[in-house]
Amino acid sequence: MTPEEAPDIRSRILRTALTLFSRYGYAGTSVRRIAEESGLTKAGLYYHFEDKASLFHAAISDTAHYLETRMVAHVQGVTDPAARVRGLLHAQVVLFEEEGHLLRVFYNNLFLTDVELPEFKDSSGSTECLMEDALQDCANHGLIAQNIVAHVHILLGGGIELCGARWLIDKSQPAPTRELADQLLLVAAPKIAEAAGIKEPLPTDRQGGVAQ
Repeated sequence: MTPEEAPDIRSRILRTALTLFSRYGYAGTSVRRIAEESGLTKAGLYYHFEDKASLFHAAISDTAHYLETRMVAHVQGVTDPAARVRGLLHAQVVLFEEEGHLLRVFYNNLFLTDVELPEFKDSSGSTECLMEDALQDCANHGLIAQNIVAHVHILLGGGIELCGARWLIDKSQPAPTRELADQLLLVAAPKIAEAAGIKEPLPTDRQGGVAQ
């Protein structure tokens, strides 16, 4: 194995492990099975990871970092606070669209009951911090009251996550969309929505058509 190959092999092991842990649980997934489905021997796997616990922790931590990096990239260079809020909500939707399978197994692993989860390092570049900072900037510009920033933060992120989680569990449920994200922002923070370029929706009648 060359130094150039090591990162790719490590990534393959982590993705394989995440899927197997999700399917069979921590106790039901052996190191041998992870190695075999990764195309390695046990010795080859142990070259990268000390034991099953360190492998599990790396799978969770690295996946969280990967998903976070994708969201951060979505708003790279966006300086307007309202546009950043909207962009981060859209980034959540994009993750469900493009990384649905990965999110499903990631969430399954978070809810395993027979293993301790790793502690995630706090980062000033994390998506939580980015959304909080963007909302705080909006408050500083008078687009939202200072005393409800935390509440709006929870509502915005949680709304998309809830819709996405329902869709991952049951494909008959609607998937989260950018339109849903925009509507959520309109309800939670109408001034931010307006500043971000979201138009107030037309009123609808009881049958769902546009009222005349």
